[in-house]
Amino acid sequence: MPPPLSFLIYSFLLLLTGFSNRATADHHHNHQHPPYISKRTTTNTTTSNGPTCTDFMIPVTINASNKKVPTTLTSALTTTLTSTTLSNLLNNLGDDLQNALVSGTYNISARYCAPETIIANRTSTIQLLVHGITYTKNYWSGDSFPGYSGTTYSWIDHASRNGYPTLSIDRLGCGNSSHPDPTFVVQVPAQVEAHHQIIRALRSGTISELNNQSFSKIIYVGHSYGSVMGNTLSSRYPADADALVLTGYTSALKPSIPGVVLTGGVIPAALVDTSTFGSLPLGYLATSSLSGRISLFMSPSTSDWDQKIASYDWARQGTVTLGEAVSGLFITDVAKNYTNPVFVLTGHEDQIFCGLSLPALGTTNCGNGSQGYLGKTAELYPNARPFEYLDVPNTGHCLNFHYSANVSFEAAHGFLGRMGF
Repeated sequence: MPPPLSFLIYSFLLLLTGFSNRATADHHHNHQHPPYISKRTTTNTTTSNGPTCTDFMIPVTINASNKKVPTTLTSALTTTLTSTTLSNLLNNLGDDLQNALVSGTYNISARYCAPETIIANRTSTIQLLVHGITYTKNYWSGDSFPGYSGTTYSWIDHASRNGYPTLSIDRLGCGNSSHPDPTFVVQVPAQVEAHHQIIRALRSGTISELNNQSFSKIIYVGHSYGSVMGNTLSSRYPADADALVLTGYTSALKPSIPGVVLTGGVIPAALVDTSTFGSLPLGYLATSSLSGRISLFMSPSTSDWDQKIASYDWARQGTVTLGEAVSGLFITDVAKNYTNPVFVLTGHEDQIFCGLSLPALGTTNCGNGSQGYLGKTAELYPNARPFEYLDVPNTGHCLNFHYSANVSFEAAHGFLGRMGF
C-alpha cells in the first residue's frame, strides 16, 4: 500500500521550495570568528594514552506526562505489521493526543570516560552524550568500529584529547538500559525526565562510581533524536545545560517521521533479528532494509564514507520504540528561557532533518542561509547567546560515520573552547 496521496503531494511541494539542490557548506554565526579550530590548552596540562572508561548503571526515578497512543496503532502491533502500514498510521495521526502520566524507577547504562589530557579548567566540566534512534552509547566511539585506533570516528576520543570528561548513556529502552513498555513509557517526555535526573546527579555529586565528584558545567551533546530531547530539556529545564551541542538536527523533524519508517523498513525488532531482539515486545522497532538505512543515515555519495562501517553499523543496530515515533510528532519546543550557547551541527545532505526521509524524491540541502533548515532552527532559541550552526559538506545524517567526522569534532570543540568551556 503506497503512502497517502496527500503525503506525497506535500513532499513534492516542499522539495520545490529549493532545499533539494546540493550546495556548498553554509556556516552561520552571530558574529564573525576565525574558522573553528579546536585549541588545546598548553598550561596546567598532563596527558596519558587514551581515555579511561568505565561502564555502570545509574538508577533514575521519573514522573512524566507522555502521550496516550491511539488504539489504531497499538492494535497494529502484530507479527504481520509492515513499514508501509506503520508509516501510513503515523502520517494520519491527528494534531493532538491526550496526555498520560507515567512513573517508575529504571536503570540507565552509562559510560564515563576520564580524559587522557588533563586540563585544569575542564576537570569540573562534563559532556553528557545522548545518541539517536537505533543506536546506543557506542555511537560516540564510532560504534566501536575496529581498525581505526579509536580516533577516526570517535567523539569521545576527540573530547578526551581536548581535556573533556564524557558520560555517554544508553537512553531508556536502548542498549543495556531498562526496557519498559515501548509504547506508553519509552517516549520523549519520559526520556527527558531521565536525563534531567542524571544532570542533577552530576551537579550534586551523587554518583558513587564517579567518586561522588560534582560537575559545575554540563554540556549536553545530542545526536538526532538525542538532539530532539536536548531541545525539550532546554525548554523544560533551561538551567540544566550550560551549553547545547545538537548534531544531526534541525527544527524540521515532524514531516519526515513517516518517511523514516517507510524508507528504513521499520518493523518490530523481534522480526528483524530474533537472536538479538526476540525477547522484546513488538513495540520495539528496528530497520529491516540495509539500503534504506544507508540512504537515511549516510550521504548519497559512497565516496563520503566507508562501506565497511555502514555494514558494521547495520549488523549492530539498536531499536526505536513506537512511543518515540508517536511522541516525536508532538515535540518541537521554543526554548525561550534558555540563554546559554547553542551550536547546531548537521550534515549538508541529512535526509531526516533537512528533507522527508524519502531519498527517491532527491537529495537534500541543509544550508541556504537564514532561510534554510539550519537557519530557521534559530527560532527555537530566541534568547540563546549565541546561537550558531554549521552545515557540514559531503555528510549525511550520521556525522560520526563519515570521512568528515573530524571536521565535525573540531568544529564542536572549537565552539566550546571559544565559549569558555
